[in-house]
Amino acid sequence: VLGWGQTTIFQFDFEGGTTPSVDNAVGTPAYSVIGTLTSATGTCNGAGSVTHSAWNTNDGYRFTVNTTGYNTLNFSYVERASNTAISTFLVRASTDGSTWTTIRSSYTPGTSCTASGLIALPVAFDNQSNVFIKIFKNVNAGNSGNNFRIDDVTLTGNVLSSNTITTTTPIVGSPFCVTASAGVSVSVPFTSSGTFTGN
Repeated sequence: VLGWGQTTIFQFDFEGGTTPSVDNAVGTPAYSVIGTLTSATGTCNGAGSVTHSAWNTNDGYRFTVNTTGYNTLNFSYVERASNTAISTFLVRASTDGSTWTTIRSSYTPGTSCTASGLIALPVAFDNQSNVFIKIFKNVNAGNSGNNFRIDDVTLTGNVLSSNTITTTTPIVGSPFCVTASAGVSVSVPFTSSGTFTGN
């Protein structure tokens, strides 16, 4: 028996506000601002993004999600700073909101809209009723007046035991030796459940 599945658990594209544009989680994923940031304007992909200025240490964005039913989690987003003098940011995750694990080390955002790439979450965050992920400024050096924006914030994961393929009647006459140029076609009876894509 084989089981697999891949899905977008949530995505915030900020085109219609700050509610998720994609929601395949248990409950509704949430977005919030950390600190006393000042709203600003600017976009990356499409007509919407979240942009703020007046950045100080520990200011940032937090996302809360229930990952029940998912493993192999990957977080990603698009970002842009108005100036690299804004200083450095971190990405961390937690299951209780108090003990945090760094999932993206300290970095300086670029001045053009750039995808973060996939940021893998440790297995401790699989199949959890609460997962918190925050993108935040980790030092106060640099000009706090610079803008920073995010867009297309996405969490993906594998669905736990959602799809199965089970062979039924045993193949008679095995073993078989089938290559690209020799041998015979072999049909393997099976049953499946769930939705599959590809070959």
